[in-house]
Amino acid sequence: MLAEMPQLATHIDRTLMMVYIFSAFVCHILSACYHTFKGTDQDGFTAWYRLDLTGIVVLIAGSNFVGIYNAFYDDKMWILIYNIPLAIMLGMAVFFTNAPAYRGRKYDEHRTLTLAASVAIGGLPMAHWLFFRCWGLECFWKAAWPTLILGFCYGMGFVFFYFRIPECFAPGRFDTYLHSHQWWHVFVFAAAYVWLHGMLRYTSWRVNSPLPADLAAAANATNVV
Repeated sequence: MLAEMPQLATHIDRTLMMVYIFSAFVCHILSACYHTFKGTDQDGFTAWYRLDLTGIVVLIAGSNFVGIYNAFYDDKMWILIYNIPLAIMLGMAVFFTNAPAYRGRKYDEHRTLTLAASVAIGGLPMAHWLFFRCWGLECFWKAAWPTLILGFCYGMGFVFFYFRIPECFAPGRFDTYLHSHQWWHVFVFAAAYVWLHGMLRYTSWRVNSPLPADLAAAANATNVV
């Protein structure tokens, strides 16, 4: 995948893309381990379940860090403004997932909601990016399609997982196939795939294009003429 990075990409561009790809591998490897080894005993199930959720946190972090950098690469202040609360929320998600006092099944809702909140907080810089930096410019649709598909996939994955769809409509019929956890993985994989290729294409366009301020100035000049 890194071979698709443009020649003008910086070390930061390449490093963040590597971090994102690594986060996706971590998420799916831990998930595969959970589904493979969860049946050993109750302690094993709990331990692998915590690692499965931790992998999701890692993927959310990787997705947001590369996205926020691409959105605000020329304005380090906004990178800090958005990354600090995101890191705090992700830290809370890891805490609720792994802290001994919150390991019971009764805290599943806390864990799920902190993961959802992390995704929601990540939506703020994406909205800023689309509607305040790219609106009306060439970069809008290049940024919009991966962002919207990512948000849709994460949102649908959360809905299926949280509300136990479709087994809530037909208990017992989806215990083996097509149950909510499987749909969750389908949506997460789709989000990771789309975001990877979206960020690769956006990075390629960005490093070969003017800064957003220059694009806005050019658009204004065109409107004046």
